[in-house]
Amino acid sequence: MDIVFNDISVQYPFRDKYDAVEKIKESIKILASLRKQDSSFKLSSQEKITGTEIAPGYYFEQLFSEKEGLLSHNYKTAIKTYFLNFNMRTFKNGKFVIDQKESVQCGYAFEEGKLLFSLRTREEFSKEVIKGKYTNDNMNYSEAKIDNIAEEDHLDIHWKKLGKRIYNPSPKHKVDYGWGSDMDLNDQEAQIVLDKAVVAENSEKHLIAKYKGTYYSFRCHWKNEYHGYQDNSMPEHLKRKLQDIYLNQ
Repeated sequence: MDIVFNDISVQYPFRDKYDAVEKIKESIKILASLRKQDSSFKLSSQEKITGTEIAPGYYFEQLFSEKEGLLSHNYKTAIKTYFLNFNMRTFKNGKFVIDQKESVQCGYAFEEGKLLFSLRTREEFSKEVIKGKYTNDNMNYSEAKIDNIAEEDHLDIHWKKLGKRIYNPSPKHKVDYGWGSDMDLNDQEAQIVLDKAVVAENSEKHLIAKYKGTYYSFRCHWKNEYHGYQDNSMPEHLKRKLQDIYLNQ
């Protein structure tokens, strides 16, 4: 999961420290959801945000000195996890420009069709799509848009880019009730297996997995929602595909 931090968003300050704390806490909840989906998830950035004045007269490092009543220890730990532990990279792309503020990492996100993650310092950074201009020569500029995550509902809006899968069981496969092949896993286990499932042939509509010696198929029945069932009778070439994948993990 490659999501790029919108470094332009921290070139603008929050209204005051209380606004900064509340909006950063909301951002932490979104980032925790992404980490839950992918345990190795980190935001990509080429610069750290330490030393940044995030509100008038208030710097990023001051967050860690706040009293427990304003910002709990758990939130402080999460801020360190998500904002002091970026996936540090060097971007050599064109530039994405908003109000004469430019970013090469946002330029990379535009070029490669990646998602941005923005802090909600301005109204425009709260939207699911951020508009600006793109240039790769500092002379010719074109209108540009980048898909953005800043609100919790953006996770659902951008589910396809996030590769987010949701397990939603079908009564057809309920043990001792349904009329199809049984699904013997509880919903929590099934979600874990679904997250690790691979494409059976050429479409995300049919995913397959092997878990504790049993083969499973998952079928997409709506957007990113899947139901699943035991499928030990799946074709041998698919079983071999799973064995190869799982042995090499």
